Amino acid sequence: MEIVDHTLVFHYNGEKMNVPLLTPWELYTGDLVPAREYVEQVDRKVDQVINYVTFHITEKCNMACTYCFEKDKSSKTSNLGVTRGLIDLIEKHQPEVFNIRFIGGEPLTELDFLEDSIRLIEGEVKKRGISTKIQYNLFTNATIINQRALDLIRTYKIVVICSMDCCQSIHDKYRVYRNGQGTFQTVVENILRLKQALPEQRILCRAVYTDDISLIEIVDELERLDFDEISVGIPFLPDDSELALTREKTEQMKARILEFTQESIRRIERKDFSWMRIVPITRMISFLGRQKNILSNRACLAGCSQFAISPDGELYPCHMFVGYDQFKLGNLNEGVTNLDLQTAFLNYSTENAPACQSCPIQYLCIGNCMGEALLYRGNINQPNPYKCEIQKEYVKSAFYLYSHIKQNPLAARYIRYYSKQSQKLFGYV
Repeated sequence: MEIVDHTLVFHYNGEKMNVPLLTPWELYTGDLVPAREYVEQVDRKVDQVINYVTFHITEKCNMACTYCFEKDKSSKTSNLGVTRGLIDLIEKHQPEVFNIRFIGGEPLTELDFLEDSIRLIEGEVKKRGISTKIQYNLFTNATIINQRALDLIRTYKIVVICSMDCCQSIHDKYRVYRNGQGTFQTVVENILRLKQALPEQRILCRAVYTDDISLIEIVDELERLDFDEISVGIPFLPDDSELALTREKTEQMKARILEFTQESIRRIERKDFSWMRIVPITRMISFLGRQKNILSNRACLAGCSQFAISPDGELYPCHMFVGYDQFKLGNLNEGVTNLDLQTAFLNYSTENAPACQSCPIQYLCIGNCMGEALLYRGNINQPNPYKCEIQKEYVKSAFYLYSHIKQNPLAARYIRYYSKQSQKLFGYV
């Protein structure tokens, strides 16, 4: 991949693709036509009005996943004093919409506290006359879905993100209870229960790609459960972990992305759009479908407009940093006290991250995660180079698929519809 005359140029599946960066939806094949300058149009705005928090209501979990990056956490649980501090934060900033993600551990192990917190938030927002619309989402391993949980999800229209890894053989290899028993059957039963009880409710899937398996197989396995969106990610692990990316695994993944792309083209031709739920490929396609400027110098707003809250009420840039004292920004009572750290996150961008400055997709990348870089190399400015290669492959696939979608009127109409729907889900997975 390279940039020539303000155009991203690359070869994929035997074709030369040209993507004018200012108007990438006008991509084309063949000879290069000089495009308009794009750098001045890059979105560099940094919103400091807090509008999204990840609330770690507990560090307790009923599972022992092999690739979990939170193995050393305790069984600590939050309290309503922390919830009141969160309400004060909402009142101080009062954005139009405020999103709260409940996470753990496993948040449904503390269903009493979850219920009490949401009721307190709803009551205080009304009592204080706060005009902000509060939206909730729940990140769960989907092993504890009882009637009380269903009622809570229904009442407050909570978007549910379920962790689930494709087929049973892989899921039960990594996602196990503390006694080593697999959880696949329980998760499937609970997801079907969710879909049956709450047919209008948005339910998303977060799958982790570990073994060398077809991405199409992952989509087909998970699509039968009718998830609204399926995110397939690489596990966040140190570079010396047994499951960490290697050169061999990276090449396998790139081959699987190409295989997915080729099969998706065949499915487009027979009017099958079931594959159109897999993130990050279809997220990039949905951006193109909106035909708006998609260039940005940052992939994440951690520490800017998005924060994480620990069970004790401490503030961190995002959930990946919770528990790292050097990344503690402050607490709910005092606000942000580590101003130097906040400034570092406010100033972070692909334009000043050394590894990103010469990258041809630095303004298109939606996979650059500072928390993952911390886990991988202990430095937020040193992203996983294998992950970067895979991200480039995702971008190639997305543009290549979009070039074929443009030629199919029915597929193009579907993309316009999907773009509107996926915009509502952006940021959840």
